[in-house]
Amino acid sequence: MKRSFFINIFYVVISSLAIFSINGLQAQTQDNIWIEYDLPPIYEVDWSPDNSKIVSAVWDSYVLVWDSDNGNITHALYHPSPVSIITSVSYSNDGSKVASGSYGNLLIWNGNSFNFISALSISEKWLFSIRWSPNDEYIALESDGIIYVIDPFNNSVTDSFSLGFPNAGGLKTGLAWFDNNTILAGTHDGYFLVYNISEKIVVERKKYSDATYGIYDISISPDKKLAALSTYQYLYFIDTESFELIKTLKASQDFLWTSAWSPDGRFITASGNWRQIKFFDTETFDVVGKIPFPADTIQTSNRSIKWSADGSKLLVGSKLFPQTGSLSLWEVNLTPTSVYDHNSELISSFELFQNYPNPFNPSTTIKFSIPNSGFVTLKIYDLIGREIETIINENRTAGIHEEVFNSSSLASGMYFYSIEFGNSRITKQMILIK
Repeated sequence: MKRSFFINIFYVVISSLAIFSINGLQAQTQDNIWIEYDLPPIYEVDWSPDNSKIVSAVWDSYVLVWDSDNGNITHALYHPSPVSIITSVSYSNDGSKVASGSYGNLLIWNGNSFNFISALSISEKWLFSIRWSPNDEYIALESDGIIYVIDPFNNSVTDSFSLGFPNAGGLKTGLAWFDNNTILAGTHDGYFLVYNISEKIVVERKKYSDATYGIYDISISPDKKLAALSTYQYLYFIDTESFELIKTLKASQDFLWTSAWSPDGRFITASGNWRQIKFFDTETFDVVGKIPFPADTIQTSNRSIKWSADGSKLLVGSKLFPQTGSLSLWEVNLTPTSVYDHNSELISSFELFQNYPNPFNPSTTIKFSIPNSGFVTLKIYDLIGREIETIINENRTAGIHEEVFNSSSLASGMYFYSIEFGNSRITKQMILIK
């Protein structure tokens, strides 16, 4: 049975919330029925922390709030803007507030009553990728190549930094909080940045591919050991301590807009401009499940996907060709036998990572990986090649290893650390500044 809901001079026709099922990681739908929502395009979706409510940013002047149990729209939050498109929406981690963005304006709502709290004019461009810090003290968002840090309690901009490249064509930018002091961001020319809030500096800037496409989403594994960067066709898996590239995974034939880790970290879901959502095993990186969209959908652009807190459902917000959208909720039956540990299973080669931090004083961490057990030697040398210290000279098991080097007895300068494994040797430089 269909119901009508009047929004901004047109009707949105709604059926009961579509729930599909993936049994045994096979892409099966309940009764093989697809229920399409005749909605405006959806740019972003989010759950309330208790998964009872859903918020969606739509191509209209409203943020739509849904009851996740029955699929009813419970609230339509009016968003005054020069252009009637809501580009981002996000629930605070404690569920007390909802932040939404449009053309230049950031609005804050009560997360339970959905009463209006405050509005802040940020820029004269679109606001994308609204993200709450883990402690909910700040909001980070992107607008035209600039990351803004917002104090939602005082309704003010506390900091901003340039990504070094403008937003290309009104597309969202990858943005995530690693912790309460660190922001991970992507640029539209393919760079990955790490920004320290307290020091107000970019501490890392890297490009992992020669591709000229942007980084459109960043998702962090539950154990915080890996960050997945969504770009054109590929997911890049980055070690969050060394910022080294661990794995490159081709996940699409077209733009890859978004990805999301399952709550246990065992699977990652990715989607973009194609008619399916893929589930990858984070141990083998094989495709272990798919959610197909109807063949009569000319183009499905799945802009936002979010797992429920218990990992039993997947929420998908989509833009359908030419200018419609859909919201779908999928029941996912995944029961992994164990929580995946990213410490060792990804390793397929002998590798020495850049020490961190670098420059350093007095201690730094040296990280390396070996594909199988064997004898390892790790030594420190000065600038003219004299051996300073032997850190490791023993057998080690396969996997990723870390060693802390203390330089308290050394003078400032450039040093080298060199590792030998089997018949291979790798050497890197590091800088001590006292």
